[in-house]
Amino acid sequence: MRLVENFQPRNSLTHIQQGLGESDLLLSFYLGKQESYLWGVTQSSIELHRLPAESEIRRDVTRFREAIISGEPEGEKLGANLYQRLFGSLRPSDATKTDWLLSLDGALFELPFAALVSGYENGHPVYIPERNSVQHIPGALFLMRTTAAPGGYLGVGDPVYNSADPRASTKWSPRMLTASREEPAQLNRLVNSSRELRRSAESWHDNTYGARPIQILEGTAAQRDTFLHGLDAAPSTIHLATHVLTPTARAPTAEAFVAFSLDTNGNPGLLSTSEIGMLHVPGALIVMSGCATATGDARAGAGLLGLTRAWMMAGARAVVATNWAVPDIDGDLIPAFYRYLRTNSAAEALRRAKVEMIHSGTWQASPSYWAAFQVTGGGR
Repeated sequence: MRLVENFQPRNSLTHIQQGLGESDLLLSFYLGKQESYLWGVTQSSIELHRLPAESEIRRDVTRFREAIISGEPEGEKLGANLYQRLFGSLRPSDATKTDWLLSLDGALFELPFAALVSGYENGHPVYIPERNSVQHIPGALFLMRTTAAPGGYLGVGDPVYNSADPRASTKWSPRMLTASREEPAQLNRLVNSSRELRRSAESWHDNTYGARPIQILEGTAAQRDTFLHGLDAAPSTIHLATHVLTPTARAPTAEAFVAFSLDTNGNPGLLSTSEIGMLHVPGALIVMSGCATATGDARAGAGLLGLTRAWMMAGARAVVATNWAVPDIDGDLIPAFYRYLRTNSAAEALRRAKVEMIHSGTWQASPSYWAAFQVTGGGR
């Protein structure tokens, strides 16, 4: 039986525990055909908990995920049951650790952990973010204490994706864009991404020390090469409010692409996962607020391979991305995230932003909106 995190030899466990803070709980999963396991690791303890077989967990994750995305009332009950199934055996002293670090396996990469219900207060559900911050990590050995890059803010939003866009200075023949570059598809304009980007940049500026530069690339200026040139200034925050072309069911191992504006010849500006992995963005925070930017190809022993892993290979300390397709709306979550970022880690800033949404009394209180966003990376 293959165990993903067996923490051997002993000195590797000691090293990992020494890297954990008093408030940290490392939760590492292994999903097997007959039974699954959860390791709970703190500064001073390690416990092994038995979980149901992978097929049962996958079934429950699929049902819960679909209910959350579609906004079904049943999602709350499913979330409470799934929380108990995964975490019900944790000691209370472990479960109340405020900072959860998740090393995932299999179907759990698709699980919106933030939408799980950890209990009830006065008849109202208590979602995980109301008690715990959550950060996804590729594995225990990826944990590290990092310092944020000292540079500015580089944002890309509302590019020119098609020949019908009135901002285009030249009318091109339609070009077809897909992750495999084989099937025809025109990308629609992301009108609200410009508003999101500017609100986020304003929050970022108001909550950072010093006069750090802000560069926003929009419309025809949102070119692939211009973005790559902007990386030379070593920005501390890179925000991509763009389309992302993800692999299809017929080609699940194909690369994903970040889409930029068409160039003057009408050619698509695409940046692939392999190209991103070769970039140099040490200590940067990456925010990708487009559709399904946190998805990828889950492989045994390797974890989730996709855009988030590519940015980490390039040196990013953390990546904020989405677990499913999100609408092009001018929401408050990401601007609130930047507002909390000044004095908090990315995971804690996102937690506080989600709690703000949960108690907003608006349409943004639904987990179908805020639960799509997650933090991945070993830096804290």
